[in-house]
Amino acid sequence: MLIEGKSANTLENVLFSLEKLKKRGAHDIGIASSPIHLDRFEYIIKKAKEKGIIDKNFRVHRLETDESFKEWFYGVLANLKEKYRLRKGIPKR
Repeated sequence: MLIEGKSANTLENVLFSLEKLKKRGAHDIGIASSPIHLDRFEYIIKKAKEKGIIDKNFRVHRLETDESFKEWFYGVLANLKEKYRLRKGIPKR
């Protein structure tokens, strides 16, 4: 199990986690979170593959947890914000 603990948002969480996983040679992982949050993870990972940050063969398995309506509603808004923010790809860090 790998836990990333320095991020302030989902984008940083994915990028910092991918950095750790890349160093360990991981290419097939599971991520546990709510379905709407996993959608956001998958979108960010898709953009990371497009930019060459991670290998195109990197696989993510969804380990879905329960989510409340409030979490789902927030997730919908957060997903829209993330898609807008990443419309031109992942920014350089």
